[in-house]
Amino acid sequence: PKSERTALSKAIVKNPLLFVNCPHTKMFLEQGGEDFDAASTARRLAKYWESRRALFGDRMCYAPGTMAKPVLGDYQQYYARIQIIMEDPNADEMTRYDARRIIESINEHKVRAVDENLRRMDECIIADHEERDNEVAAEQMMKLSAIAMAMKSDNDLKLQFLRVEKMVEEKAAHRMVTYFEIGLRLFGPDFEHRRSMALDDVEDCSELLIVAPYEDNFGRSVLIWRQIVVDDEEEEVNDNYISMARLSQLGITKNHFAKVMWNALHAAMERSSCRKNGFVILFDRTKALSSSNRAKFHSFAQLIVSLVNCVPLSFRAVHYVFGPNHSWRDIILSWELRVLGGIFGILMKQKTVVHVESFEDLVLNLGVAYGISSNNIPATLGGSLDSEYCGQWLTSRRGINT
Repeated sequence: PKSERTALSKAIVKNPLLFVNCPHTKMFLEQGGEDFDAASTARRLAKYWESRRALFGDRMCYAPGTMAKPVLGDYQQYYARIQIIMEDPNADEMTRYDARRIIESINEHKVRAVDENLRRMDECIIADHEERDNEVAAEQMMKLSAIAMAMKSDNDLKLQFLRVEKMVEEKAAHRMVTYFEIGLRLFGPDFEHRRSMALDDVEDCSELLIVAPYEDNFGRSVLIWRQIVVDDEEEEVNDNYISMARLSQLGITKNHFAKVMWNALHAAMERSSCRKNGFVILFDRTKALSSSNRAKFHSFAQLIVSLVNCVPLSFRAVHYVFGPNHSWRDIILSWELRVLGGIFGILMKQKTVVHVESFEDLVLNLGVAYGISSNNIPATLGGSLDSEYCGQWLTSRRGINT
């Protein structure tokens, strides 16, 4: 009855996540036996708060510091729990309905908060130039265009950015602006209207990156960065490789590589599992580049890292495959490790894994320890994914706008 839960209701007002971060909830549930009787626990919690209020009075009962204050992690945990309930087919219809209403309410609030952050960013740029009494520079104009694109985006896209940034609206807003700003840099002013590109735009180096046919055991998409860039003195066999000289001849710049990454990431994004669970990169570095060509490839990779950091997908890990012909000593002393520390290291709140092993051990290790099966590993690295799939994937992507 309402009269028996007055004290509990007031506690919930003081701490909306009382049932998430308050130890009493778990304690009472555990004391209820193996069945975790929710109804019995609710009655005991209500009685506990009525007794506490009667003993200490309102002032001491709800005084600051008497209960755990919710932190960001508590809210994120609560959101994740409600999401699981909403998607649980075994939950009763009323429970799923309540969970859906809670999620919709949170999402609506968060989207409004993203829009407010975007408006503040826009106003800040304009106010800064009005104060200086000068024209808006080209760079700032591009940022204003990116902000406008972000604000016009539909709520589903805004929610996708929010999920990647753990529902922190300020980070989601900045990530969106960076995303559209890089899109404008790569594809020009037309991107503001069409918001898409096709693989045909980067034909000459389109084979650099493909999306593996299956998710890994954790539901993440696997992007395969193929070793197609080699030193000038190496032969190009069956068009599997592109020499640095050939790149120069074709006029390919770091923007081409970034466009290939853009296309692959957005192809992966078409999978709901990728939007939910993120992606991993399998990076083939079995062929070493000369010192003169490493710097060129380094500049390519830097722009690609910026792109990976702004798309509305969670980057989970990169597997850097050197293969059996490299030694740890050579890797530690080489430029390659500096790339790992400098380029991918900034991403590695996630995981970087370096593989220096036989291809047989590589396939076993990726499967057992990291959930990447052999049918997602290229045949050139000991897996069963052959070049025929690469050709089919590229053919299927041609003409598709992402």
